[in-house]
Amino acid sequence: MVALLAVGVTTCSLATARAAIRATRAEVPSSESGAPPVRAEPAFADRVACLGPVLAVSIASGGTAGDTSWVAFVRAGTGWRVVKAEQGYKLGLFPRGDRLEVVQPVYRRRDPNCCPTGGYDRVLYRFDGRQLVVTRRWHTRLFRRP
Repeated sequence: MVALLAVGVTTCSLATARAAIRATRAEVPSSESGAPPVRAEPAFADRVACLGPVLAVSIASGGTAGDTSWVAFVRAGTGWRVVKAEQGYKLGLFPRGDRLEVVQPVYRRRDPNCCPTGGYDRVLYRFDGRQLVVTRRWHTRLFRRP
């Protein structure tokens, strides 16, 4: 089993992300304010973004909220280590060179779930050798894929 796991986790894929979630028992922030973190469910792993040693994966809500959290891993010996876990709503993960861009729509008070009108909040992360750190935060009126 160890030999198969070692071979399977070397690629940037959804299968690798699910294996990392299982192996680390990764937790993500709860969508409920003040609630403790919840365990990420490997079956809900959705989109993968890889940059250098970092494997990031979004976690789907299973409903109309889209991807509601994400978790990032780096290799630790023969396994994985969680370096970041964040909550969101209909978020998107995008590799941008050696950086990771996280994009989230901004909903105004009367916006239906389908159609945010408040633009997009963006956060750019880089891996400093130990953790993912924010290098830039900004807002755009329109969605443009990085």
